[in-house]
Order: sequence, then C-alpha cells, then structure tokens
Amino acid sequence: MLKVYGYLFSTLVLCLGISAWLINSHLGDTAIASDAELALARGMLQTPNPQTSHLLTAIALSDIHFDPHIDEQLRSGAVVPMLDQDSQLLFYYLDGSQQRILMLGPLPRPQRDSQQMLIGMLFYTSVAIAVLLVCWPLFRDLNQLRQASKKISVGNFSAEARLGRLSAIKRIGDAFDEMAEELKNQSDYQRQLINAVSHDFFTPISRAKFALEMAAHQPSDAVDCNSVLQDLTELEMLVEEFLTYAELNQCKPVIRPVAHNARELLEQGCDKFRIYSDLSIHIDCHCEVIEVDRRSFLRILTNLMSNAVRFAHTQIHISLRAHPHGIELTVADDGPGFNELLSPRLLQAFVKNHQVAQREHTGVGLGLSIVSKLCLWNDADIQLEQSATLKGACVRIVF
Repeated sequence: MLKVYGYLFSTLVLCLGISAWLINSHLGDTAIASDAELALARGMLQTPNPQTSHLLTAIALSDIHFDPHIDEQLRSGAVVPMLDQDSQLLFYYLDGSQQRILMLGPLPRPQRDSQQMLIGMLFYTSVAIAVLLVCWPLFRDLNQLRQASKKISVGNFSAEARLGRLSAIKRIGDAFDEMAEELKNQSDYQRQLINAVSHDFFTPISRAKFALEMAAHQPSDAVDCNSVLQDLTELEMLVEEFLTYAELNQCKPVIRPVAHNARELLEQGCDKFRIYSDLSIHIDCHCEVIEVDRRSFLRILTNLMSNAVRFAHTQIHISLRAHPHGIELTVADDGPGFNELLSPRLLQAFVKNHQVAQREHTGVGLGLSIVSKLCLWNDADIQLEQSATLKGACVRIVF
C-alpha cells in the first residue's frame, strides 16, 4: 500500500512541478517584483538621493535594446523589473528626456526566495495530505481483503471482506465474497461426502465380509449368496451415487434426447434390482417410443428404484404414460411413504427420510438430490406425494 501511495504522490508532484515550470517560463517576467517593490523603485528612480546613487546607472537609449513589449512599457512611463544572471532584481526606467535609461540595482531578493520556498513546501505538503485522504479508504478496503484472504488461506471459509457500497473496489469485494461463499459450500460438501463415505460404504462391506468369514467355518451350501450379492449391489449403487453427485457438482452434463424403446429402458433400469430383491416389481408401460437422454433417464430411474427397494414391503409399481406436456414417469411403493415435514427438503443433498436409519439398507441422502438436478437439466418437473393405490411413497416426473 505504501508503494501505491508513493507512486500516486510522485506522479502528482511530477505533473504539478512540470506545470509550474512551464508557467514560470512563460509568465515569470510579469511576476518578478511585488507592487511594494515597484513603488519603492519608482520613488528611488524619480527622486534620486545620495544614499541610493551608487545603485543607479544611466544608459544611453541607443546603447540598449529591449523587446517591443518592454520598450512600449518604458515609453509609457512604467518601471520595468528584470532579473540578472544571479537572479537579482534590476529596475529600468526611461527618464523625462526620453534619451536615457535609468537602471536601479542589482538588488538581492532573499526574503522573496525564502517565501517562495516556504510556499512550495506548504503546497507539496498539502498535496501529500490530499493524496493520503483520497487513498486512505482504498488502503483500508485493501487491508480488509488481505485479512480475509489470510483467514481463507488457513481454512476459515466463512471470512468475508464486506466492503461498503461506496468503496472504490466494491465489485472486487463482492467477487471475493462470492468466491469465499463458494469455497465454503465446496468445503461443506466435501465434509458431508467424506462423512457419508466413511459410514455408508463400510456397512455393506462389513456385512459381506462377515458372510464370507462365516463361509470359511461352515459348509459352502450354508452361505447366503443372495445376501452377499445384495451387499455388493448396494455398494455398487452407493459408489455410482457418489460419482454421479460429484460429477454433477463439477459440470453440467450434455443432454442429447434420442428416440428409444420405452419398455427396454424400463426393463434395463429394473434388472439389477430383480437379481437380489424378492419384491414384486410391476412395469406399466403405455408408450412404445420415448425421446429422452438415455443416461439421464436411466440414472433417474435407478435412483428412484433404489429408494423404493429400501422402503417397499412387497411391491413396486413403475408407470410410463403420455402426458399433455410430454411423458410421465411414476415410481410408487407400498412402504411408509414420505415424511410430510421433510418432503420439501428431501430433494437436497444428504437429507434423509426419517425411516432411513430403521431400514436394513441405509442410504446417504443423495438419490433424490441427483434426480432433482437431472430433472432440472432435462427440463422435467418432479413431485413427491403419497401413492393413491399402494399408500406408500410416489415420485412423479413429467419430461
């Protein structure tokens, strides 16, 4: 900040110094002597006395030449002040005979030079104070930015610059605060992600490991292969959810709607759940061909099925039919349904339904958040409600 102040002050002094030199160079002759000095010189020239006679010199008019402007002043009876090579005062006056030039001087100017020096010092001091007053708010705001950046560098992402609305760098401060807020969100997201990974990944791994250890001490036909497959499938879906959520937080996916066979897409999305689940999965497809982005559609269907399998008691119904605004996908189950108090927040990341902790297959609260983001990018509407027929949860999406 001292460098900024030094650069600004040096620039102003240089510009003002050059301006003063140019003004003195062109207008200096008219401001050589004060009115009091001119009046004193006139009296000494017009009425000489013995005390000042040694300072007077008479010069023939033909022996000296002046500029036309100065010559005109002399002929009008004015006393013309000038400076010699030593910056001492000389006063010229045309006497009454119009044939001689009377020169008074040289006269020293110590008092005038000291006054000019004092005035110059006061002037540049005032410039320094003015520059400081102008720069001080900028220095203060820059210091706030520096302090906030130091806090962020040690992991305190809640730090903000909070510059006033009249600040010269208000837009920079706002951009800094937005960056800090984004870093805070990313930090919270990573912390939640790590916490979820550390707990939910180990749950199916521990179950599968326990089943395999039991198999080492029991006959092979006593091993519940379906249970191990179920744990591995659950672990696979958890990994897919984390990877998808991380990908969606980094960039927006490319959406390419293409015509697909509707029933084949639905069957493909349900196949992995039929492998280990004994639930009745019923598909009611009233469309032959649908135009959707294949990857997004399958991810939406997989996440909805994953939630339905966790909570359904005996059956899951999947419906795909035409809608006045496009196509409607519905996934319903006969489980406990959605918590009415949490329903508005279930589309946010890491928010779980109140029955999740009581189920054998727990989730991390990313499924509906991923579905919500994909629906936004696919220009689809999502609605959470209670199933009228199965009395459980129902998710309705209109593409």
